[in-house]
Amino acid sequence: MSQIDNLFQSLSTPPSQHVIVEPHPDVLRHMKQFGWYERPNVRIIEGKWQDFMDSDDILRIGGFDVVYTDTFSENYGELHRFFQHLPDLLAGPESRFSFFNGLGATSSSIDISYHQNLA
Repeated sequence: MSQIDNLFQSLSTPPSQHVIVEPHPDVLRHMKQFGWYERPNVRIIEGKWQDFMDSDDILRIGGFDVVYTDTFSENYGELHRFFQHLPDLLAGPESRFSFFNGLGATSSSIDISYHQNLA
């Protein structure tokens, strides 16, 4: 289970809506075992974010104050694709975004074509 989710839940004012998208069956079992499915204001979406962006399931929620993603087992192309959705996910200019960069361990080279339009 992500340390960031525990951090968000431990804030003096926890999120009014905390959405977790998680594809890994072992992590989902862990979340069930430790009561994450019963926590107030927590919604767990089982699967990859890619499975739900195209269906607008997450975009319909939208308006997030904070978006945090973990790039584990993804590539730079997928991260770029996620970045393209950020304007629709964030509530506004005061919203924050961060990510755990797990890309370096699995990528032996960087395709800079994915970075050309990020400026």
